[in-house]
Amino acid sequence: FPAAHAAVASVRWAQRDEAAAAERYRVLAKAGGSTDDEIAVRSALVGARLFDRQDRNKATELYERVIELRPGQPEATDALMTRYRESGRVHDLIRLLRARIASSAVPATQLADHLTLAELYLDSLDDPTSARDVIDRALELAPELGAPETLLARAEIAVGETATAAKSLERAAEKCRAAGDVRGQTDALMHAAALWSDLGRPDRALTTYEQVLVARPEAVEALAGAARTKALGGDHAGAAELWQRLVDTSTDVPTKVAEYSVELGIARMAQGDLAAARNAFAWASHRGSAEIQVRAHRLLSEAASVGEDGETAADEINAAITLA
Repeated sequence: FPAAHAAVASVRWAQRDEAAAAERYRVLAKAGGSTDDEIAVRSALVGARLFDRQDRNKATELYERVIELRPGQPEATDALMTRYRESGRVHDLIRLLRARIASSAVPATQLADHLTLAELYLDSLDDPTSARDVIDRALELAPELGAPETLLARAEIAVGETATAAKSLERAAEKCRAAGDVRGQTDALMHAAALWSDLGRPDRALTTYEQVLVARPEAVEALAGAARTKALGGDHAGAAELWQRLVDTSTDVPTKVAEYSVELGIARMAQGDLAAARNAFAWASHRGSAEIQVRAHRLLSEAASVGEDGETAADEINAAITLA
């Protein structure tokens, strides 16, 4: 007798007996057998809200009943997504997302769910093939956005397609630039530059770092990446210029700036400018972390040896040993 259960539930609720009211709504929710049973849906929602404060398992059960009767119902879907994430029920979460995608007519919701679904395939199931299928659909929904391209790059990296992933990240960066998303643009470019470096393509890496610096002239990681890339390519003067720029303009803590100063000294020494190299190493030897101080003293010893100053070389290596 649904009407009787509903009446009793209302009375119990009015009496502030939420547990008893929730049980009555639970009975009503279970009683409905038709997908058109609005009473069962409403009862399940009310019961779930009440159980949520006292028995989350029963609340989950009722939210699942709502989805059984009304696939994609917003409140139940959101609640179950949270619960499934918390409990690690990845396959149930995927099933829920796919159901909402199928029932939703809102492009923004479909896109967000496709991206979440792709992340689940990548992060939880190690399934880049399924992720790519989902990402392809996301690209159809929003070809102008960078986020699907970024996820596509992750899927490509997972299957060893590193060069293709770098190109996907470059497309993502361009789309972010067009949308005015500077952070998204530079993050994608930095990732692409690292991939080009890993592939042994310093020319592409350097070009990509330079694109970052056009968008954010004081981007520390881009300056450092470009400097290292120049040094690897034998352009020690170019590397020194960038390291000097970092030392002069960085707002990092002194211990971090000392790391840049060591790299500056290495570049200056490669140029043959021992005086400038010693100045950079000496600065770092007083301001760096213990590890950097040791390295700076060892490099000072090396610079002294190159300059045929054996006494200073010995003193500096002794200082390094003492600190170590």
